[in-house]
Amino acid sequence: MGTDRGINMLDQDRPFLEDPDRYYFKEVKTYFDKIHVVENFISPHTAKMLTAIQNQYLTVTPHNQYISGGLSGNAVTPYEYVSKYTGDPAYDLSLDLFQLISVSMVKAVSDFYGTPFVAKSMFYSHMKPGAENKLHMDNHYVDSEGGLKIREHEYEDRAALLYLNEEYTGGELFFPFQDFEYKPKTGTLVFFEGDYSLPHGVKKVESGERINMISFLYHERDKMRPRVRPMYETEVEITKEMLEESVSKGIVEDNKSDSGIKPWYGWENSNE
Repeated sequence: MGTDRGINMLDQDRPFLEDPDRYYFKEVKTYFDKIHVVENFISPHTAKMLTAIQNQYLTVTPHNQYISGGLSGNAVTPYEYVSKYTGDPAYDLSLDLFQLISVSMVKAVSDFYGTPFVAKSMFYSHMKPGAENKLHMDNHYVDSEGGLKIREHEYEDRAALLYLNEEYTGGELFFPFQDFEYKPKTGTLVFFEGDYSLPHGVKKVESGERINMISFLYHERDKMRPRVRPMYETEVEITKEMLEESVSKGIVEDNKSDSGIKPWYGWENSNE
């Protein structure tokens, strides 16, 4: 079900072949060839510090009373950095932590795929009891006639979720096609390409609060594309059965080109 690889966390023009002792690797576990997991991407202590600060500055998401956040809307890419300091030492510290962790997330995903991704969005998600994220696809959608369509501006996006706590019940990340549910430990990074082969959602939070940093990333060449995912008038709520039927009928073709992307020589490969 899974394979392991490593992320080079110190990259300096990648000269590690000359001096391999200067580098260390964080293990990447891959499930179903699609879902990638890095435990201890950040330490639980760092996660606890960030959440403790951010809990003081939560704002309710306008369209969902069960989800709050902090630092939302601040772009984090190699070209735009979080810099809206307030003069409050605690808040400014959280901005710096958020920025540095965000850049590390982007780098890890880029290095893993061997592709220069940038962050389309990066935000802090605080899901309260009752919050859920129903089954969906990041890169495709289903229209009112049951047809699978490619989201025009999201066709190659990657999603990355950094888990900042584990003191909650419910809230599992689920992938019905793979019959896989996952509740990561604090500090774990999960990333994947959410196309029609990997529909996913978050089960309802029953108690406690589920806290994440979440990012959607796209290829650097597409950094001028719109950053907000459009909601199409014909888009409908999906079910596993609906998707299985649509795929079996060939309603959508996997027309993404097989780029033959290979991991650069910094990867260590092994099998579970």
